[in-house]
Amino acid sequence: MQNMKFARVEVVTLVLCLLLSIAPTMARAQLGGVIQAPIERNGFRVSTSYDALQAFLTALEQVPFMTVSTLGTTPEGRSIKMVRVAAAANEREPKLRIMLFAQQHGDEPSGKEALTMLLARCASGEYARHLRAVELYIVPQVNPDGAEKDQRRNSRRQDLNRSHLMLDAPETIALHQAFLALWPEVTMDIHEYGSSGAWTRAGMMKTGDVQLGMLTNLNVPAPLRDYQRAKVFPFLAEAMRAKNYSFHEYLVGTPDMYLRHSTTEPNDGRQSLGIQGTLSFIQEGKNAGNKDSLLQRRATSQFISIDALIRYCAQHAVEIKDLVQRERELRTQAAGQPFVLRMNHVSDGRTLEIPVRTVPGGIDTVWSIHPYLSVVHPTLTTTLPKAYVVPRALASLPLLEGHGVQHEVVHTPTEQTVQRSMIDSVAYEVVEEDSVLRVYAHTVETTATLQPGDIIVRLNQRQSYLVATAFEPQSLWGLVKYPEHESLLRSREFPILRIP
Repeated sequence: MQNMKFARVEVVTLVLCLLLSIAPTMARAQLGGVIQAPIERNGFRVSTSYDALQAFLTALEQVPFMTVSTLGTTPEGRSIKMVRVAAAANEREPKLRIMLFAQQHGDEPSGKEALTMLLARCASGEYARHLRAVELYIVPQVNPDGAEKDQRRNSRRQDLNRSHLMLDAPETIALHQAFLALWPEVTMDIHEYGSSGAWTRAGMMKTGDVQLGMLTNLNVPAPLRDYQRAKVFPFLAEAMRAKNYSFHEYLVGTPDMYLRHSTTEPNDGRQSLGIQGTLSFIQEGKNAGNKDSLLQRRATSQFISIDALIRYCAQHAVEIKDLVQRERELRTQAAGQPFVLRMNHVSDGRTLEIPVRTVPGGIDTVWSIHPYLSVVHPTLTTTLPKAYVVPRALASLPLLEGHGVQHEVVHTPTEQTVQRSMIDSVAYEVVEEDSVLRVYAHTVETTATLQPGDIIVRLNQRQSYLVATAFEPQSLWGLVKYPEHESLLRSREFPILRIP
């Protein structure tokens, strides 16, 4: 009898191995032969339309190891789809989760095309070895309304990549709901960049195929920022060079001003996830000025970098997973920890060389940037409280529910020792080329009576530093930055209290 049991186990194991080995072949057969992305099928002549993308994603539902789900619906009724690509689950060894999303800006299509190329290769079985270590969660098109209109913003004229703190757009709400359901360890937000205006007036254009943006906000765990720069960036750079594509760190600004590495604001698809302990990137491919121009080079260069990220993560899955889990656990112990309220880009004396093309003349050369604001330094810090008290008038803030922030509702009047933030003055200053509200304040410790309907938000959760960013009155990127919350400054006493 025991031998018969062993025999049945061996047969079952043999069948499972056979099924796994033929899964790629089954996928190819079910999808009608060689699997290609829509952009490849049309010879890279025109970018993929919404309808063509939906047809492609529907076909992928036939692949055994791919699951297509709808994250949400746009204001004009279009679906935002996500594809899960995963091998057979191993409950004892959960996979490293990688979330990739593109086309938040509707007039930046090459990231979507790169992700459909990735999905086609996954369906063909080319990533079977990597899927032993990672799971992929792919959202090819976050902003289908804007894409159909070939415009940056969505159909409500909202810039989705400026909506990740307040979560005031249905597309970003859907994306963050997926993030909270998955808590992926690695994310990449894929865009395109332009090079015109001040650059051409200065006699040059940026020509780098791909720029990789890393985490710059100082409230993102330093080990994650260091790991990106020391480990991941060099790997991707070498992969791009090996394929003869140019690649450098994401750079913003203009030649007639200081150049820096993107924003520190946790209101985009990179910093909003990084500040919650995620190894999060933004990638910017070269925009050709026309959505259908040079599509093959644009899509392929984006794909090569994405492919390199997946390969690196698969090779170092355990290391990355341990790093992220450790830092996320520390996020839940935020009380009493330092918090950077304000920060700024400064030069440490280094220069940066980037590929450019002269205008006029069209000569490819290299430009050494100086001065170059290469690092971010703190300019104002504080110590995080145990919790914040949010008055009931603000208890329905969309960012609380949207980011899954846990909180307690006060049911009966309660005396509580608190710190009140007292507003000393308000002024505007230029930060990252924009005029930003600057609040000067000090705290006083006192006793307050918490009223029914007030809520207490404790800093014992992964979202602690995101919460502090929003609720601290002197925070560079806090609630007071937004016109709808200017009323928070009408009184000398800031209405959100701190529990020390």
